[in-house]
Amino acid sequence: MRASRRSLGAALRNSDAKASARSSKLAFRSHLGSGRTAISCPAGGRMTDLAAMPCVTLAPVTWIESPLVYLAERLGLDVTYWTDIDLHQRPGLLMHHRALVSLGHDEYWSSAMRLGALHARSHGINLAFLGANDVYRHIRLVGSPLGPARREVNYKVASEDPLYGVDNEEVTSQWREAPIPRPESLLLGGLYQCNPVAADMVISVASSWVFDGTGLKNGDRIPGAILLEYDRVDGHLPTPASVQILARSPLTCRGRHDVSDLTYYTTRSGGGVIDIASQGWITLLTCQPPQESTRCSHQAVRITANILRMFAAGPAGIDHPSRPNLARFGIRLTHPVHV
Repeated sequence: MRASRRSLGAALRNSDAKASARSSKLAFRSHLGSGRTAISCPAGGRMTDLAAMPCVTLAPVTWIESPLVYLAERLGLDVTYWTDIDLHQRPGLLMHHRALVSLGHDEYWSSAMRLGALHARSHGINLAFLGANDVYRHIRLVGSPLGPARREVNYKVASEDPLYGVDNEEVTSQWREAPIPRPESLLLGGLYQCNPVAADMVISVASSWVFDGTGLKNGDRIPGAILLEYDRVDGHLPTPASVQILARSPLTCRGRHDVSDLTYYTTRSGGGVIDIASQGWITLLTCQPPQESTRCSHQAVRITANILRMFAAGPAGIDHPSRPNLARFGIRLTHPVHV
């Protein structure tokens, strides 16, 4: 499992800021479990616990990480913990594991991280993305006085990057954008759309192994499961041809009607890839000490346990190949990719 870098300043994240006011390089130290973050909400709102839409307050960033860690430990799984820096510097270590589990908000990926995940996928390693807005920003990690790979470079606007026109493979725009578009849907199945949202997850394929033991039926809802950022399938962008939508959840974001798609696909190597498509999913796992809240969903706990156990057993696609069903939702892939 991976924990993200947590000491990056707000200036790097502010994509609305003018280039002159937005940092393009930030150095950081990696602190597991010690960071805090400010989360905004509508005027007049306040946060009492994770049951409400997070509002202006200081809350541990681990709210989208540690509940999953506690669950994995309770399940007795053999788990290795590492950071984005580990994946960047030693992506080959994935080949010694059966799955990579990415947690709630894993937005910033270097080329080495992405290529490492793709290589692992092609060799039957499972990938679980238990959040949303993953693999969205292309970054470079370079050395600083703090050590190797301790400076994150992210210009966000391609033409501002000194490598533009020099080494376009490494220009730090969004992965889906020019100069060399490589949409994250190639890896995830779906991709980020909008925020903030708060909606129920609506089950579409209750017969899937993912929902075993939950009692859920098609059309049933998991209240509040789609929170903050979300992903969905976009048929106009390159997407694995084997993608199956397991839950399609109607929502409204910034006045626009849309859906969040929980997706699963498998590869010729047998690897399984799942994108839960909700940034707030892990907050639903807060059902036991030391983290409990009214966001607790025992169905979400069972779904997550099913994923962890299946992916820990080996290539999920061997026993549970995905069954492509995009046509059921009126989606035709214009750029299907066979993986």
